Amino acid sequence: MTTDLSAMTTDELIAASTYLDDRADGLLARLGAITARARGAHGIEVTVNLEGMLVGLELGESPRTLAAAALSAEIERLVQEASVTALTDGLALLEPFAGPALTAELAQLTGLTGSPSPAPRPRPAPPEEDFSEQTWELRD
Repeated sequence: MTTDLSAMTTDELIAASTYLDDRADGLLARLGAITARARGAHGIEVTVNLEGMLVGLELGESPRTLAAAALSAEIERLVQEASVTALTDGLALLEPFAGPALTAELAQLTGLTGSPSPAPRPRPAPPEEDFSEQTWELRD
C-alpha cells in the first residue's frame, strides 16, 4: 500500500482502514479506557483520561487548610502531571500499531519529548467588583 495518503485512491483508503481495523483489534477501546492519577500534598488526588479531562477528584482535608487559589493551583498542577502519564501510556499502547517514527512525531506534537513545553496560558483577570448604586427594583 502507498503511505502517502494524498496519493491514495478511495478504494486504497478503504482497504487501509479495514486493514488497520483488523490489525488493531480493541485498540480504540483500550485507548478510551486509559486513565492516570497524580497525588499531591494535602491528600489531593486527581484522575484524568487520555484526553486530559478530569474524571476523578479527591480533595481530602485540603479545602480546610488551603486558600482557594492554592487549592486551584495544586489541582491544575496535578491534572497536568496525570495528563503526561496518560499520554505516555497512550503512546506506548499505540506504538506497536503506529510504528516508532509516527509515535515519536506524536510525542513531539504533544510535548512529551525534550522540546520545551508550551507557555502557560494566561489566566483571565477576575471580574472587577461593581460598587455602583443599584438602579433597579422589583415590581408586582
